[in-house]
Amino acid sequence: MVSLCEFFADRFAPIFLVGARPKTFRAYREALSHWRAITEDPALDEITTETLARFKSDLLAGEVTKANSQLSTLNSQLSLPGFEAEERIIRQPLARATVNKHLRAIGAILTKAGPPGPANRDAIGLLLRVPWIKPLKEPRRMARVIEPAVIVRTYLAAQRARYPKHPDFSAPHFWKAIIVVALTTGLRRQAILGLRPEWIDWRESVVRIGPEADKAGQERVKPLHRVVLFHLVRIRCRGDRVFPWPHSERTWYRTWHRLQDWAGLEGEHFKLHDLKRTCLSTLANRASPWVAQFMGDHSTIRTTQGYVNPIAAVRPAIDAFPLPAEFWSDVHLQESDQAG
Repeated sequence: MVSLCEFFADRFAPIFLVGARPKTFRAYREALSHWRAITEDPALDEITTETLARFKSDLLAGEVTKANSQLSTLNSQLSLPGFEAEERIIRQPLARATVNKHLRAIGAILTKAGPPGPANRDAIGLLLRVPWIKPLKEPRRMARVIEPAVIVRTYLAAQRARYPKHPDFSAPHFWKAIIVVALTTGLRRQAILGLRPEWIDWRESVVRIGPEADKAGQERVKPLHRVVLFHLVRIRCRGDRVFPWPHSERTWYRTWHRLQDWAGLEGEHFKLHDLKRTCLSTLANRASPWVAQFMGDHSTIRTTQGYVNPIAAVRPAIDAFPLPAEFWSDVHLQESDQAG
């Protein structure tokens, strides 16, 4: 019987990933690279719950493991965009969320190799039973909200930026626009960098993202603040992107972190995704959870809850909580003594 990697190349990708984005292929590539390194890619019918348990524990522990066999055969089978097989050496423990991401990828492949059913009607049916392992429990922390003063310092530090190099606009204007757009639209970094000039309706002050460009295949229409429009006007240029980035991914992150170093945020750097959380928290606290859900492009309010920090909205309610006069007596007495 074929192995998991062979099944992915021969059946899964050509059938189930037609039209998928390069990012999706990269996610499967990384998961399968770890899989090959840890398990040496056994045949599908040899994969058990114990196999998955070892895969999970080795990812979590960061055990240094390397596949004995070369991946040249697999590499020759995979002529798919964004999927190039490679040797993988695990050098450090992976975060729980990352481990679960790889488990989901492997589980998705195994499920399509399993028996068809009401919730999996297009499965191939190579396996009579699909092995499964419980994912790791991930700690749920309160959404991080970036203080306005921190955002302002980063915005002002953008004046020192030298990248991107573009003939139609300056690097400081580029980064200032990025910060303002991320803070007010709830868009992710990739969505921001993928914005096209024709999607911006300057008359209606909205951005219209077509279903073909949305990961859920849904049209998105987002109103734009007039301050955002001002910043976008300053970087209008020739080309097919609102935010062209003609440099490497590494240069992007180095520049972004350098801005925050210049802003005096050493050790306290934030991500653009934190600006998304700040946007949704602000909208939920000042408008409504539904508005935050809409701007976050979330299908359920439960997803939005993970992006919202409610403290700003809860604090006034707690401060105004009605308490009996007797509860205040000692407080007033102590305040009088301190005043005297």
